[in-house]
Amino acid sequence: ILMRLRDSAQAMHRKMCQNKVKKKETDVDSVGNTVLRSYNTFLLWLLDFSFSNLFPGANFGRRGSSLQILTLCHEIISFDPDEPVWISCSPDVWTSSNANVLLECLKDTYENNKLLALNLLITFPAEALGLMEANYVQSLVEVCLSLASSHRPPDCITAAYLLRVLVGFEQTNSVLEIILGKQDTVAVSYTVYLAVAVLLARVSSELEQASRSLLIAASCGPMYGSLYCIRQLLQDVDLNCVAEEKCWRTLIADLVNICFHLNEVVGPIVNSSSPEGHLPMDFQAGKDHLRQDAGGAVLNVTAQMVLLCSWRTVKEVSLFLGELAERAPISCSDGTDEEKCLLTEKQVLAIGAHLATLLAETKHRGAFEQAYLGFCALCSRLWRHQSSRLHRLPQQWLAQIMEAITWGRGSKLCATRRSAGLPFMVQALVTTELQVGSNSSCFQKSMVTLLNLAHNATVENSDIGKEWQQSYTVDNGEFSILGLSEANSDGVSIIEARTHALNILRSLFRHSLLGELVAPYVAEGVIVAIRGFKGKTWAERNSATLLFSALVTRIFGVCRSKDTLSIRNRMTGRIFFQRYPALYDFLLEELKEAVTSMEQCHSLLRPALFPVLLLLARLYPSSLEGTDSNLQLGVYAPYVHRCALSSVLKTRELAARALVPLIVPNHHGTLLAELVTIAADTSIIENYRHGLLLQ
Repeated sequence: ILMRLRDSAQAMHRKMCQNKVKKKETDVDSVGNTVLRSYNTFLLWLLDFSFSNLFPGANFGRRGSSLQILTLCHEIISFDPDEPVWISCSPDVWTSSNANVLLECLKDTYENNKLLALNLLITFPAEALGLMEANYVQSLVEVCLSLASSHRPPDCITAAYLLRVLVGFEQTNSVLEIILGKQDTVAVSYTVYLAVAVLLARVSSELEQASRSLLIAASCGPMYGSLYCIRQLLQDVDLNCVAEEKCWRTLIADLVNICFHLNEVVGPIVNSSSPEGHLPMDFQAGKDHLRQDAGGAVLNVTAQMVLLCSWRTVKEVSLFLGELAERAPISCSDGTDEEKCLLTEKQVLAIGAHLATLLAETKHRGAFEQAYLGFCALCSRLWRHQSSRLHRLPQQWLAQIMEAITWGRGSKLCATRRSAGLPFMVQALVTTELQVGSNSSCFQKSMVTLLNLAHNATVENSDIGKEWQQSYTVDNGEFSILGLSEANSDGVSIIEARTHALNILRSLFRHSLLGELVAPYVAEGVIVAIRGFKGKTWAERNSATLLFSALVTRIFGVCRSKDTLSIRNRMTGRIFFQRYPALYDFLLEELKEAVTSMEQCHSLLRPALFPVLLLLARLYPSSLEGTDSNLQLGVYAPYVHRCALSSVLKTRELAARALVPLIVPNHHGTLLAELVTIAADTSIIENYRHGLLLQ
């Protein structure tokens, strides 16, 4: 509607101007004036109506629609009085009352509404926002700094958006200079530079407080708020333009260094084996350290507050370092262009090692998920970088990870929590290679290494990973991550190594970007997963269960119902075994082995039997069964029938469900009579009788 209204008004105004030049009046002029006045009346009403609906307490739909209408009016119609629709009456948008309404919208709990309000506020003149008064500007800056240091995450988001409004006006410079206490000559993005410098000073003071007591910092000065504001401000800056400024290079270097120190402070929390309830064991008698001053009240700090402060700090550090590595110009190793780049190769190496350490050692899922995003951004930049030294880094890192898993180099790898961030690290390295358009050599070598590692019974003296060493020279010096300088003398535990391999395989099979590439490895993955069900430890069996679940989803699709199995989540045996022929003999051997064991001892548990039956239950015979292949489903029927001997109820139920699609249609009556005859025998055990009745 707004676009048609604009085009109609412009066409009408153009026609009226042509008649005015020709000095003749027609009916078009009178009709045109009437139409333009109608347009003007409608738009003035629409603007007033939209602003009036931005009152405190308005629901999300009302606020979002009003802000969207105002944004569309500004983008399509514009508030310029010279536009044809505003000839009758100019829009009175740039008022202090409207500015205050939009400033209140920055407190909205929905970030999309904050962004819409921000885009409108930066178009307001400084007079309407009241930024001509230094005292008012100073009060707004102080509010931003106060909100940035709040322990409530939504407050720091509000602070960031308000700062983005303020740095768009030169009137903010003088206030920031007074707070900073110094004036550096910066030609590009001076206001943003001052704001980032002020926030950096705030982060430094909060870091100093956290170094003394993380409990007080979690309540009075969490570091993540100021760092979030810095990250938001730098998103509006072209880092290529500011790279030639020495002050900017120094500022960025200080930010990178302080990020490393921030993670050192909060590391004991997020790296704890149970970060959800961990409190630093540094309190003194009487909790005197929880007082802000001699007469202050005791701060009510909980483990949740400390964890929130810690993992959000890791989040902001990871995202900041990742975005910086992705956007900032990086100097070459010879240092010839160092004065035109924000980051050096040495800093990039340090950032990569730091993010890799976070992924390897962090136990809190929220923390290493955000570290994964930052690591992805870094790897994506490295794969595209023209420097061969940096371009090879992801390959060398991946080789070191495989070496760490295989030979036990890197004792800090988390063997619990599904290997924590280790699968994310491998996933980031192989997927970013594909995203930048390179080949998939690293992915293929990783899959071969992981599958071999999951198969092998021993790790020491194995040949796993030697292909990596032959392909890529692993430098254990400046390129080293995860602390891989020395191998464990006793070798790595086979259980731990196999668990890591299963968890990494699960993440790769689940990734949507690798859908076509993982297809050749699905059959081998199923074999590894089913054999993992026989593991001697719970960790290995649990990882195998998760891997098998991911593979079932990859093969048959996402389950559409929990109660019934949709036909879309099933497959004919003919297609299944054409795609994965290696599984035909493997599943048959597993069934034979399980049935033989049950016949010898009915109470013996066969963990690998359940996944085999689960796969067979999702297959059904094809009308072309046996016409073009000898791989027929009927071969499994006698062994699935004997699974009724199992002492496990769920196994008997699953065997009954799997048997139905395996029977040839014209043999149903014969089989039913046979089952009834066997069930009527009084000498069989009750579990067997129950299984027969289920079938």
